[in-house]
Amino acid sequence: PYSLGKLTKNEKVMNFFGTFFTPIHEEFFFRYLGINTIYLLTNSIEIAIIFSSIGFTLIHLPNKSGDKWGGPVKINATLLMGFALGIIAVKYGFIFAIAIHILNNLLAFYVLPKIFKDEQIYLKREPQLNTKTITCFCLN
Repeated sequence: PYSLGKLTKNEKVMNFFGTFFTPIHEEFFFRYLGINTIYLLTNSIEIAIIFSSIGFTLIHLPNKSGDKWGGPVKINATLLMGFALGIIAVKYGFIFAIAIHILNNLLAFYVLPKIFKDEQIYLKREPQLNTKTITCFCLN
């Protein structure tokens, strides 16, 4: 997320869609279709939640830090959110998973940037290792 102080019109539109419409689509594909389909194939709700959470995490890899490696903390946070949303969808229903997902995105896009306005993570993208740096570490 970015600071709310100087967002371009495009960033404002993206935050709005990312907050309200994207969670509906993601919950439909990963919780409604994903969990139900995997459950029909495996007859195991645990396996269905695990695989749908992994898929949810994988689609979020590119948008964590652009084309840069976001790190294990960001991956684990998304994976845990996927597990939580899967459990909520199974136990309480699809609509509750959507509501929690929207609430999470509201916090990420609008509330936390105001609370942590002086922190680097919310003012601009975090400095990250890019793939060239990772390649150099591997070759040494």
